[in-house]
Amino acid sequence: MKERSDLQGTITVRRLLLGSFLRRLRESMGITMGEAGYHIRAAQSKISRLETGRVSFKLRDIEDLLTLYGVSSDHERDQMLGLAREANTLSWWQSFGEVLPSWFEAYLGLESAASLVRTFEV
Repeated sequence: MKERSDLQGTITVRRLLLGSFLRRLRESMGITMGEAGYHIRAAQSKISRLETGRVSFKLRDIEDLLTLYGVSSDHERDQMLGLAREANTLSWWQSFGEVLPSWFEAYLGLESAASLVRTFEV
């Protein structure tokens, strides 16, 4: 099985990792999505989309959220901001956006991060 750091190879996985990290931080501080959204001048729905990895990340928003969530370690902040930068890069399949349905992007990202693909047939 791959180590967690090895799974950071795809944009989809990076977004999921960063979003999950942000959600855990927010919940551990007892901050609602609405409060977090207000802090970055956005709606609660944007926080939801960030935490589920459905949108790209603005570095300013990530910096503001990390501050709100009490992350003061330069090392930890640099790691998360680096992950956000990497998550915003384009994937190879995005140039085929005209012919691929938008819902399929998540599957391509997860498949490219997989170390093993299993199938079952009757």
